[in-house]
Amino acid sequence: MHDCPHFTVLSPWLSDEMIVILPSDHPLATREEISFAELKTLKMLGGERGSGTGTLLTEALGPQAEDVDTIGNVGSTEAVKRSVAAGLGASIVLETAVRGEIASGSLARARLEGMPLRKQFFIAQITSSAETGPAARLFKFLLESD
Repeated sequence: MHDCPHFTVLSPWLSDEMIVILPSDHPLATREEISFAELKTLKMLGGERGSGTGTLLTEALGPQAEDVDTIGNVGSTEAVKRSVAAGLGASIVLETAVRGEIASGSLARARLEGMPLRKQFFIAQITSSAETGPAARLFKFLLESD
């Protein structure tokens, strides 16, 4: 657990892989991994501003992140998935958000070669409610379940 300002406790909760999603008919759609050089050739669609994906890419890629050709933000993850499926570009999203589309074949996925991208999620709880009550029971349940 990490202590934060304002009497809040942050605890690591879930971690999920970030993957590149492509239209199912894209030339790279059959690849398990793509290189950074290949990523730079893609027209990338962003999701919701402030979601942390851009920060994650900047941390993973350093100054090279500026070389990614982001053509715009379309909003929600659902909008990103539909835009990519329609052939408007590619994107980087949480793997769990596209499992159904990957399984159905409406989207293709690839990992970024040599750069595992993972997003860590945390549970935040006000310290004064961390010990007892329904919120404390939920907090404990979430941290103990996978």
